[in-house]
Amino acid sequence: HYTMENRELEQEIVALFLQQLPGTVSMLKSAKRAGEWKLAAHTLKGSAAAVGAARINALAVKIEQCSLGSSPKTSKKLLVELDHAVDDFRKATGRIYG
Repeated sequence: HYTMENRELEQEIVALFLQQLPGTVSMLKSAKRAGEWKLAAHTLKGSAAAVGAARINALAVKIEQCSLGSSPKTSKKLLVELDHAVDDFRKATGRIYG
């Protein structure tokens, strides 16, 4: 939608998302304060929505709502799910653009 069906621009935007993704996920995993956690989750939520990464976006919404430290088991489970969603998105975009 945002790229007006320009495949080259679409590919560039997805590539930029994939470049920033490890850093954002790393920020989540290394967050020591609630503000860091929320900022990383919010950043991930917005960028995933912008590129159509629905599963990553949905997990980012849950992660943003989950308070850092309030439920370590839940946050760990969400981060594991996020890792799987990221892997799946990489594979899917590799098939489309590869």
